[in-house]
This record gives sequence, C-alpha cells and structure tokens, in this order.
Amino acid sequence: MNQGHPFLVVDQNVMRDHDVLTSALGRCCRENLRLLIPDIAGFELSKGSEPFDTWQRSLEVLSGYSEFVSVSRKLPYMLDEERQTGQPCKRLAEDYAADKFREVLATLADGDQSSLHRVINGPVREKIPSSLPLWNDLVKDKQWITTVRDDLRSAMSDDTLKKLRRSPDSEMATWLSSGDGILYVYEKGMRPALDASQAIELTRTRSVYAAFVSGFVAIGLYWLAFGGLDSVAPERLSNDIADLDYAVTGSLSVGLLSKDTRLNTIYQSISVAANARCARFCSGTP
Repeated sequence: MNQGHPFLVVDQNVMRDHDVLTSALGRCCRENLRLLIPDIAGFELSKGSEPFDTWQRSLEVLSGYSEFVSVSRKLPYMLDEERQTGQPCKRLAEDYAADKFREVLATLADGDQSSLHRVINGPVREKIPSSLPLWNDLVKDKQWITTVRDDLRSAMSDDTLKKLRRSPDSEMATWLSSGDGILYVYEKGMRPALDASQAIELTRTRSVYAAFVSGFVAIGLYWLAFGGLDSVAPERLSNDIADLDYAVTGSLSVGLLSKDTRLNTIYQSISVAANARCARFCSGTP
C-alpha cells in the first residue's frame, strides 16, 4: 500500500472540475492531506495564446480553498538532490512557490486579479520563452522513447509480450513489479547514472529517481503494448514527457487526480512497482 507524502496530486485537466475537487477537498479534511500542483502545470497553463484567461478559469474552483494547496518542487531539482546526496528527497513541496500561489488564489477568491496579473506579466512572460526549447525538443523525446521501447522488446519473452499486449493496463504494472522489471529499472536507469551504493539505496526506497526511471520505462511499455509509435509525429508526443511530472509526484504521494486514461495507467504502474521494490528489498529478496 502506498505510504507516500500527504498529497493528492492535481492534473491540470481536473482543475475546473468542481465535483472532483470538492471530493478531493473532503478527503483532505478527513485524512489531513493537501492538494499538490506539480510545477509542470504552470507551464501547461501558460503556453497558450491567452495565459491569463486560462489561469483564471483553471483556478476558479481552487481559489476558495487556498489553504489546502501546495506546489511541487521542480523535478530536475529533486533528481539533482538525490544524485548529490544518494538519499530520497524528503520534500516534494516548494514552500516559497506555494506561498506565492496561495496569495494568487486568495486574491482571486476576493475578486482581485492583481496578483495573477503580476504572475502572468512577470514570471510567466519572462520564463516561458526560455522554457519552450526544453519542453519542445520533441524529436529528441521521440528518439528516447523509441530507444526504450525497442530495448524493452528485446528484453521480453514472446509470452510476456503477448500478455502485455492482451492486458496492458494490468500487465504494465505486473512487469514493472516483477524481478525482471525491477532489475531492468536498476540496470538500465539507476546503475549507469549513480554509484553502486546510491543506485541500490534509491532503487529500494520511494525515491524521485526510481519513480522517474520507472515512469520512462512505463511510457516505453505503453507504446510497446499499444503500438503505433513509429508513425506518430513527434508533436503528438508532447504530453508523454510532461505527464512524467504528474506520474512521478503522484506515485510518491497518496494519490493522483487526473482524467487522462494513459497517465493514470502509467501512474498506477509506477506506484505498484514502488510498493513491490520496497517489499522485495525489505524482505531480503534479491
């Protein structure tokens, strides 16, 4: 069972859903949780032609509940921290960003748009142009995903591949949680980038690094199961990398709120695999 950080991670596609958020806020009250807005959500809300209108409409429901809202740390920063310390991150939330975001929500609830205007005309206008090359390197992203998919295909038996394609929603989690899946994450993603002791520690714990690697593998499994990657234009893969932010933070938290079927499948796969890794290492099973 997931014993993650006390957050429900909010995908931007549910921010305007009053029923979903009302239910989530009720759970926050009962279980002493908070709503966590991943850093990537700010980018997604800002990249259109009318960012102010998008932000305002998306924050309308949340604005009345600012005290329940937190903002995640940037995923690259957390990965760097774990590489440097060899220990899993203890903080998913960024306090300074959360304070500023709550200020925007509180003023919107009072009918004051000034704080949101300052965000749009300040940080959004300044940072989005420089962020676009990183998030829009879609050809490189497709190459990475294709490489992972092809490597997974060569690592799987024909029977395992048939099971994956027959029942991808369940079999993605099953394979990632198996000894083969755990070893694959360790050997292909953890061990090459970390020294041996760091790789073992971050694999056996609920680390951002292991969740990120597992998420990338899950994306490869998804395309291996459903097919069609080779003919897909790189532009259509823009959500694959962005979804990692939601899936990773969700898997490290109590839950994820999203309407995206594929994202939910990837998130569930990462979460189940994290439980399996922890159980396997705690039991002493190699």
